[in-house]
Amino acid sequence: MSNSTGKYRHIGTGILLVTLVAACVSTKTVPVNLQAKSQFVGKTIVLARRSLPEFAVMTAGKMATGGLFGAIGGAVAGASTVTAGRELRDRFQFTDPAAKIGPTLFDELIAAHSMTSITSNKQVTSLDPKEIAVAYSGSDFVLDVVTVNWTMLYFPTHWGHYGIQYSAKAFLIDTNSGMSVGEAYCVRSPKYSKESASYDEMLADDGARITTESEIAATSCLEEIRKKLGLTS
Repeated sequence: MSNSTGKYRHIGTGILLVTLVAACVSTKTVPVNLQAKSQFVGKTIVLARRSLPEFAVMTAGKMATGGLFGAIGGAVAGASTVTAGRELRDRFQFTDPAAKIGPTLFDELIAAHSMTSITSNKQVTSLDPKEIAVAYSGSDFVLDVVTVNWTMLYFPTHWGHYGIQYSAKAFLIDTNSGMSVGEAYCVRSPKYSKESASYDEMLADDGARITTESEIAATSCLEEIRKKLGLTS
């Protein structure tokens, strides 16, 4: 996964650390230019579908264990963060934050540019615009919003308190050329405050605090992506 700048790879699942997955995603921004926008009118657009992303839980204890045992310990710690997060995700039925970002941008594009919505049940795993374009070749354009990193992590200066770190990548792809006409990356890192929750508080009430903070992160990313792409202006 090294030297991934400008190259798109498949999103891994299983025990890979979410941060390693994030390293495979380009963070560049490509605003949608006026020429591309002029081509939207009257065209069809589909919202890409993806499986539920990994959710990781990073505690000070897991990271300390990883540091003590070098590369092997780090791999074990990384696996345990994803395993713990997956258990919580499945138990509490968390919703992918991208499920808020994508449909909102999708509706805004249609309203702003008189586009026609196309529905598809196909799912993609690739981050390569050409492969995504092939998967949704029945539409003129594809909007794809991918969760890159979704982690409950401790604050380094306040180990007993936690927040949600989240990042996402948005692509707007022309299926005829297989090229991206717009890209934007967003990231939201939590900040410690007196209201920051403990581990038990994050999990209380079926993970209500995790859900709330994930929704806040999604709203923040939506605004950032909208601004970077300039989709509706």
